[in-house]
Amino acid sequence: MKARAYLTKSVFKIGLECPRKLFYHNKPEEYLNDKTEDPFLAALARGGYQVGALATLKYPSGIEIKTHKHADAISETAQNLKNANSILFEAAFSSDPLFVRSDIAIKADNMLRIIEVKSKSTDSDDDGDEFISPKFSKPGLPKLYAKWIPYIYDLAFQVLVARLNYPDLKVSASLMLLDKSQICTEDGLHQMFRIKKLDDGKQVVLTKKPDQNFKGFGILKEIDLTALVDEIIDGKETSEFHISGNLTERASKLSEIYIKNQKFPISQVTGTHCKKCEFRGSSDVLKSGFDECWIEFANIQAASSKVMSFDLWNYKGSEKALDNKKYLLSDLDEEDLGKPGPTSERQLLQIEQHKSGSKIPFLDLRGLSAEIDSWKWPLHFIDFETCTPAIPFMKGFSPYSELAFQFSHHIMEKDGSVRHAGEFIDLQPGSFPTFNFLRALHKELSNDNGTIFRYSSHENSVINRALFLLEKSDESDKKELTSFFKTITNKKASKKKDDYLWKGNRNMVDLLELVKKHYLSPLMGSSNSLKYVLPAVLNESSFLKQKYSVPVYGTEKMHSINFKDHAWIKKVGNDFTSDPYKELPPLFSPEDEVKIESIFSEENEINNGGAAMMAYCYTQFTEMSDIERERIRSSLLKYCELDTLAMVMLVEYWRDVIK
Repeated sequence: MKARAYLTKSVFKIGLECPRKLFYHNKPEEYLNDKTEDPFLAALARGGYQVGALATLKYPSGIEIKTHKHADAISETAQNLKNANSILFEAAFSSDPLFVRSDIAIKADNMLRIIEVKSKSTDSDDDGDEFISPKFSKPGLPKLYAKWIPYIYDLAFQVLVARLNYPDLKVSASLMLLDKSQICTEDGLHQMFRIKKLDDGKQVVLTKKPDQNFKGFGILKEIDLTALVDEIIDGKETSEFHISGNLTERASKLSEIYIKNQKFPISQVTGTHCKKCEFRGSSDVLKSGFDECWIEFANIQAASSKVMSFDLWNYKGSEKALDNKKYLLSDLDEEDLGKPGPTSERQLLQIEQHKSGSKIPFLDLRGLSAEIDSWKWPLHFIDFETCTPAIPFMKGFSPYSELAFQFSHHIMEKDGSVRHAGEFIDLQPGSFPTFNFLRALHKELSNDNGTIFRYSSHENSVINRALFLLEKSDESDKKELTSFFKTITNKKASKKKDDYLWKGNRNMVDLLELVKKHYLSPLMGSSNSLKYVLPAVLNESSFLKQKYSVPVYGTEKMHSINFKDHAWIKKVGNDFTSDPYKELPPLFSPEDEVKIESIFSEENEINNGGAAMMAYCYTQFTEMSDIERERIRSSLLKYCELDTLAMVMLVEYWRDVIK
């Protein structure tokens, strides 16, 4: 177990989320932890390096406290704060056993301003109002929107410790965020901040110093949150936590639990948040904190290997089910579901499949047959990879403007023949790929009127956002591109069912929606992700096993751009492998894949594209060799090609079953 001398702000945030986790935290040799965050990956994914470096450029006289040793950092900070005026980066504050480091600390006489820099965005014109929920706040007592709780409580904890450390200073609190309502005025701003990994595994940001005409700070917005932070410190903010009291009392209790290595009473913390617990899982070597919690709470043995009631797909009644002591999926009945409709019908199917132990999938053959009869041939299958960088690539764009950097395209003819018809990828550092992406996609899809398939709403949303940028641009072909892409997409005008700005006569078909309506396999668990659907259909389809267990892919019979003489399914003993994704060369190590998944889960991003987005960030923001860049490019092409082939396999499975 690692030393537990301080309650840092990262440990404080974990404790607020669930005090029980503090017992399992920082015990890598004892407890399984699927959310052990790599700071490098996290900062790269969220744009933290670039935004942090841009913020420090606002204060050219600032001094960075570079030491990682707590005592030395505290001493160096104290020495600098003896000056009447000083600006510090990574300043250290402590009041035993509490310890924090602040992104920016600005002292002017007896005033100390703590600035927490986040790559999160804001677009509110009314400072502070976007953080507080008017619906759930009580008169005179604010309640934060859930998405802001980790950030603002982080800031409040820093201010609390700084005030305890320096009681003679008047400490104020600010968040510095990216303002999505502002336009970047500098081309290539993101390339000013390059990340280099050192031999010891650490990383440094190589910052290009701006000239005197630099005007790139307009996308940063500092918001004074002192009044709100004061209410949090006084315990007046009404968000619910497992430990009550003002912030000092909460910090004191959490530090006691953590430093003394205590187990917080499980009866006070168990709930639906357990679903995403990082200590949930099984290992031959490590313990499971999730299992220990549920043994103690409800005497459920090996809970990580069981399907809990909160694992039910799209289930809104989890809290009520737990209150009624219905902890397992097998405890649920039809009466526990919502009003009758497609969602509750699918949930009931999942419950019945689980209770019976059946391995037989549900297939709505009549519904699928009707869908297939409506398709126009040939069929087109497309998948996109995108990135939303915090710092815009070009002037004229806002923070988090989306970049579409890759697609894959498969075609299926009516006779069942399949070919990988095309692809696009642009990893050139500093390049803005989206408009060339649209041109290449237009060339792929404009040769016939065949039905186009996507999986989820992602592709439709990407094209709509790209059209918005295109219409504001000076591109000579924007009318032609806009006209075409409006024929294959839709855009809602409001939340009303049939209220559309446009709905193309060749509007893409969402295979995910067809899965939800017509197909459910026990092998999918509670997920409809293509990464779970593909292994399920390969397990169930003798047709697919026969076709793809021989090296037919990447031959004259089935053209591929990135594979040659490839068999997607391999026979091992009497069984077939069923997950082609595991056969591909990894984009990252298995450990990093888990960390990436947790990062994007936390940010509510599209999980399936997390690794691809991270790989793109690597090529754009880090120093790397041409060999490494080409390795990433090759791997991305193979992964994206498999994504569209997986869609093909799903349709092949359905067609075969219907026949």
